[in-house]
This record gives sequence, structure tokens and C-alpha cells, in this order.
Amino acid sequence: MISTHWLVLSLVVTLSLLACQESESPLLADRLAVIDEAAQQAADYKAPGKIEKFTYASGDVLTGDLDYLIYTPTTYDSRKLAPLVVVLHGCTTTADNMMASSAMHPTAEREGFIVVYPDVPLSSRLFVNCWKFPDPNSQVRDSGDPALIAGVTRDVMQRMSIDPERVYLIGMSSGAVMTGIMGATYPDIFAAIAENAGCAYKALPCLGAGGALSQSDQLGQQAYQAMGQRARVMPVLQLRGDQDTTVPPSNSPQVIEQWIATNNYVLSGTATAPFDTVSDEAYDGVKSDGYAYTVNRYRDSNGCLLIEDWMIHGMGHYFSGGSSDPSQYIFTEPKGPMMAEIAWRFLNRYRLSDFTSGYRPSVKACS
Repeated sequence: MISTHWLVLSLVVTLSLLACQESESPLLADRLAVIDEAAQQAADYKAPGKIEKFTYASGDVLTGDLDYLIYTPTTYDSRKLAPLVVVLHGCTTTADNMMASSAMHPTAEREGFIVVYPDVPLSSRLFVNCWKFPDPNSQVRDSGDPALIAGVTRDVMQRMSIDPERVYLIGMSSGAVMTGIMGATYPDIFAAIAENAGCAYKALPCLGAGGALSQSDQLGQQAYQAMGQRARVMPVLQLRGDQDTTVPPSNSPQVIEQWIATNNYVLSGTATAPFDTVSDEAYDGVKSDGYAYTVNRYRDSNGCLLIEDWMIHGMGHYFSGGSSDPSQYIFTEPKGPMMAEIAWRFLNRYRLSDFTSGYRPSVKACS
């Protein structure tokens, strides 16, 4: 049963999203005007792979079923094991929107991975298509939205030739919050995760400029406890814009600190060691004809990368980079660096077994 707590929080989410969309709409109009001429001259990439739609039947009346899209690149060979990337859309959008706007398919074609886009369950469509991340039943394993997302992932792993060592998760906005939840509740499925404009695990409220921030070490311990006997170090990529008024940048350090604390609890049972919250590497860059950005990387004592944090200067609440189709600019920010490429470059460093039997980062993680 959906709790009253979830209903109240859903109303808060809805009002916050609508208010932020209204405040950011002039920026959107300005962006459309600036890039309209260039957009008319550039043809959007047409992916040559196959798109199919399936439904995962949970068998639970309360949990419901979940529709999802699969993109199979032409480079997929069923005789070989392929990586799998699951991509979660945000509020007010759908799996179709996420597929059309994220520009994941060129990378999938080049690298040979399968892309899956789950849609929110029918019960969430009353709440601006948000994943039910405020609902306590959707913050734990084998319940609510986490159970559905895990079910879709396993469904695809059985349907296709998937490498269980290389299953990854990317999310935007409410999908990013769910990505963090999935990292805590299903570390035995996802080797690494990437969040675009998300929140720390159980850090509510996290919307709006005045959102209260909880203690990161406590959140880290809660995420560790959610992992249970499956607890393992979780590599995490975070990306967001510093002009985001929906999930403001004040959430950024908390996401990083929470996952550092979680990984510390896995290895030492404390929040503060062996990893600290000071980045080991920082650099600035600028996308050609786009936004500047700052990247912070957090490595272990051997130089192995575990957490990467991107702050895009001037970007609002958008999926960074993405499609060059003007009809998708309400979801994406073409002036931001390409999230699809950034996420794959990070995720592809990791294998599930790197951290399931002790702490053994792969050579890629340490390069």
C-alpha cells in the first residue's frame, strides 16, 4: 500500500518541479533561440540498432509491472557477453523521452553494450512520472520501484547475452535518486553507478534551494546497512549543473560524502577511513562552444579511482550533452559535456567482482 508519507512527499516533489520548470523556462527560450540556426544545419544521429519494447511482470499486484525499451546495437554478438547499461528517466519524462534525448546509442554502437530504458510503473504516472523515491517502500530491497528495476535488469540478463560482471546504472533527476537507492539495495547486480542531478541515499528533502541537508556519515551508514550481506565498495559518478534550482548544487558534496562514508563502512566499519572527503585530483575544462566544468576525482591510496564528481558551470536541471534534436532541449543541455560518454568512460573501468571478494580494483580502475 502506498503510504501517506509518500503521498505528501510526492505533492512536494510535484510542486517543486513545476515551480522550477516555470523559473527556468526563460533560460530554455534563450537557449532555443541561440542554437536554432545551428540545429537546422545539423542532422541528429540516427542509430542503426534495434529498438524493442517489453513488459516485466512482477507477479505482485501491489508492485505492478514495468514497461521498458531495449536498444540493441548492430555491434552486439549473441555469441559473446555484452555489457548492459540501464538508464532511468526523471520526473515529467518517459522512457521514450530518455532514449530520444540522452544520445546513448552512438556510444553503445561503438562499445557494443545494450541499453535499457525502464518506464515508471502505472502507479507513478499520477505523480508527474516520478520514481517513488520518497516512499520508504521504494528505498529498500525487494520492494516497490527497486524491485521492479532489479526485475527488469534480470529480465534483460536472461533475455540476452549479458556479462553479469558489467551491468551498470545511470539516472537523471528522480532517476538519479533511484540510481543511488539501487546502488545501496542491489550492489550485487550493479558494478558501478552514475547520477545526473541526484541526491544522497535517504537525504530528504533534497529539492529546492532551501532543502535541508542531513548528516552524510549517517546517510552513509544507512546505505551500508541497506546493502546487508551483499555490502561492497560502490564506484560512483556524479554530474550536475551549478544553476540547478530543482535539485540544487548544495546536494553535490553530500552525495560524494555519503558514498565515501558508505565505502568506508564496507571496508573498516567506520565512516572516516580509509577514504577521506578531500579530492585527490581536480581539473577544469570547457566544452567547445559550451559550458566550463570542474571535475574532482577521489582515489584510494594506490591511485585507483572510486568516485568522480562533475560540476557544470551555468547549467540548470538538465541531462548534460544529449541529442542535437531541438525537440529534446527541454530535457537536455547540448552546451554541457556529453554525459553518455562521461558515464561510460567511468563505468567501464569496473567489474562486479572487483569488490565482491575483498577489495581488488581492476587495472582499469587504477589507470
